[in-house]
Amino acid sequence: AINSYRIGKALLDYYRAQQLSPDMKRIQSEHFRMVDLNDFRRLIQLGAEESFKPGEVIAQQGNMNKFIRLVIEGELEVSRDGRITYILEPGNFVSEAGLHSGLLLTGAVQTTATVKAAAATNNSSKTVRLLRWDRTELMDLLHTYPNLRRSLKAALSCDIVSKLKGQRHLLVEQHLNDTKEWTESRNEQNDDRYKAILTNILSRPEQLRERREELLMYRKIHQIDDEYHRKVLETCGWTLEEFEAGHRDGDEQAIIVAEDELKRDWKWWISTLVLRVFG
Repeated sequence: AINSYRIGKALLDYYRAQQLSPDMKRIQSEHFRMVDLNDFRRLIQLGAEESFKPGEVIAQQGNMNKFIRLVIEGELEVSRDGRITYILEPGNFVSEAGLHSGLLLTGAVQTTATVKAAAATNNSSKTVRLLRWDRTELMDLLHTYPNLRRSLKAALSCDIVSKLKGQRHLLVEQHLNDTKEWTESRNEQNDDRYKAILTNILSRPEQLRERREELLMYRKIHQIDDEYHRKVLETCGWTLEEFEAGHRDGDEQAIIVAEDELKRDWKWWISTLVLRVFG
């Protein structure tokens, strides 16, 4: 009986995966080959597609943003203080906030650059299409499906490499008038991104305990030294000693943890169990 159930579930999963649109199958084939097609189907089903016309703003520098997005069609311009720092193309993520290093942040994260739909070119669509996820809902999905979490992390690592190549292409092809200013804007954006991530983590100290190793990995990847880490902590109202202890003096830690656990009530646990069993 158990074997029959597993065979039936595998056939059902295969059937569901084959119902993906041609666009989604193309995205999976070109950018998510390391993600199982059925896991990719779960990822797509959780998201919502949205469209933007050239010039429309998707995310504004300085605003809080609770979404993660993926470019499906067209291009996005990312600018810091009015200077373009890089271009996002199909397969690139927007506002993933350290997910490539394993950071499963929930809630909103401050946007460190303005993201808008780029003007159409000979190689890009007039309309920019994106897939959007609520950050907290996506993290719940990744907690539920560890294989998806691991394979998506691998895909995000490739995404980082793609963005770095895109930056080099921007330098070569766009003939920037002031490469020094461009470099300063990019570095400021990188620094502020770490501050935004750390601010999100420190807003829920229980998350600090859970995400400490992933945060250290993020620091290694992006070469964030101890001195800058300490300075960012100070801007957040924390000392290095409090960070190492995992809580700030005077914080009612037990209440914070209890409130977080209440959010995941019996309905959340039942729905998670159903997802694990029935996909």
